[in-house]
Amino acid sequence: MKRSTIAVTAAAALMFLALSGCSATTAGEAPVKGTPAVPKIDPGPIELTAEKAGERYLSIVCPNNVANEAIVAAYAVGEADYFSGGSPDPAAVKAAAATLAELNRAAVEHFDDEYFIWPAEVADQIPHIRTTYMGQLTMNQAVANAETYESAYTTPLLDLTPEAETAGQEIRYQLDIPSDTKASCVGHENGLTELTDERTEREAALAKQD
Repeated sequence: MKRSTIAVTAAAALMFLALSGCSATTAGEAPVKGTPAVPKIDPGPIELTAEKAGERYLSIVCPNNVANEAIVAAYAVGEADYFSGGSPDPAAVKAAAATLAELNRAAVEHFDDEYFIWPAEVADQIPHIRTTYMGQLTMNQAVANAETYESAYTTPLLDLTPEAETAGQEIRYQLDIPSDTKASCVGHENGLTELTDERTEREAALAKQD
């Protein structure tokens, strides 16, 4: 083949590559790398919208509300016997208190999670709820360790500050959550377990992105 023919053929091949969007590479040349992959998990911190904050708040507090109902019910079983001079078995109360203490601790951990930023409207109220759960943790752990029904029943209740007493309803008002603490918790009974699972998956994914 003549040199002119080779030149024309090469030129045609280059034109085809240009039109098709491809680039020619020489033998042994590595292809050009693409742009860096966008992280699948936002490294945070994440600013919560009012809606997301409301859902997160319910997921934290509702399991504690449900468990609180359980310990009240456990106390009620032996209450009549106790007031008539008996010594009821404290096992059910102790078990309910131990469960509630674990939920109190989990609530504190999620309120302390710096990955999320609460809306400014409730940022000053969240610490009061967090402090309340820490106090309840101490109280419920004491009940869980009680040797008798009487010592469990007479464990001093948590003394709340005025700010702590109103913080829950203030948060509900600001985040447009119904004030009914029972009805609003439907569907959030396992919220802390779900949040803990999500955090575990998030932290594992973020570790892989580092």
